[in-house]
Amino acid sequence: MHRNYWDKNTPIPPGYTELRKDALTVELCVYSLQHSRIKEVAQVRTIAEEAGKIWCQAGVTIQVVYWQILPQQSIAGPLNLNSTDLASEISCDHPSDAAVSQLMAIGKPNAPEDNRLFVPVYCIPGNNLQEGSYVSGCNRQVNKPPDHMILLTDSADGRVLAHELGHVLMTRLVARDSWSNVDPDPGRNAGDPIHNANPQNLMYTNVHKEPLISPEQVAVARKSRLVTRQSLVYGFQEKKPYKLGVKIKSLDVASVSDEVFSNDALESNWTFAVGTSKTKAIPWVYANDDLGVGSHSLNHDFPSVEVESDEDKLTISVTGWDRDKNSGDDDLPSIRKEWPKGEDLWGSSGFDPLHVEGPVENDEIKYSVTYVIRVDEAPLRQSLRFICSF
Repeated sequence: MHRNYWDKNTPIPPGYTELRKDALTVELCVYSLQHSRIKEVAQVRTIAEEAGKIWCQAGVTIQVVYWQILPQQSIAGPLNLNSTDLASEISCDHPSDAAVSQLMAIGKPNAPEDNRLFVPVYCIPGNNLQEGSYVSGCNRQVNKPPDHMILLTDSADGRVLAHELGHVLMTRLVARDSWSNVDPDPGRNAGDPIHNANPQNLMYTNVHKEPLISPEQVAVARKSRLVTRQSLVYGFQEKKPYKLGVKIKSLDVASVSDEVFSNDALESNWTFAVGTSKTKAIPWVYANDDLGVGSHSLNHDFPSVEVESDEDKLTISVTGWDRDKNSGDDDLPSIRKEWPKGEDLWGSSGFDPLHVEGPVENDEIKYSVTYVIRVDEAPLRQSLRFICSF
């Protein structure tokens, strides 16, 4: 699966292509029992996206692969799965084995794949579990390796889902055939070790309005068997190339040393070139017969360069030579910089628009070059969702 359930039927607009990004992903199948107040996919999306923002701290993207409202249930057991207040029948701290088995038997009906790594989330009617007004979520596991389930009551929000998912993702193998969901953070609650003692930590019993995930918790969660690396669709982009512009601002000379019997200035020629890794570079020649120490303003704008694909790199190179009457021409140290697309669009959208390459030096000169990269033309984009960086 490469999209969230609510985006699965969104067509690719004519003249566009899908945008994808690799992500560490945990996948959920969400089910609303008959009398749950979660009746619309928009409600599921709100809860999942709130939880997703929290788990982005760990670089983990939450993806909902399926959702449906379940029909009346006929699974035998101690619980009335068709109750209008099922939550009040369930104890999260001390559920009976029969109750857990009955809930797990709901399974993942109509899920797009028979995949054990999909975590089922059951939205159940009623506001609170038997433990009281502060308990609106629960998780349980069976088997080895564990199969998990998450319960969300009508009063649960994305923070509750994020907390319960924390219990799931922090369940880990600690010895042969032995699994533990003890909080891996040193600040765990000594009296309740699956929870944290810090009120702002995600794994505190009452989830903070802006919960934090500790580095120790992040490290364990990212290694969970339920977290897989996937190429996820996050939007669409026009099938048009980017066009990039480069402006060479200045040639900045820190030191020069010319012939023994001449002044300390170079009779220099320079070639600046801008292109891509797949196209021929555009050259520009600059001559300065009295190049001394200081910043030499150039302000040369190159014509736009077309980038053929996201894998293409913008290349900027500088070469030069010094014309020596007595000893022949001397090569000056060169500069070559390659810019991949990256998050900053080939260096065009970073925090500081000015880029400096160098200094480079030899026995003739020590210099650097200052320049700006800009996007002259960009394909239009349509966004589907945010993908967490990892």
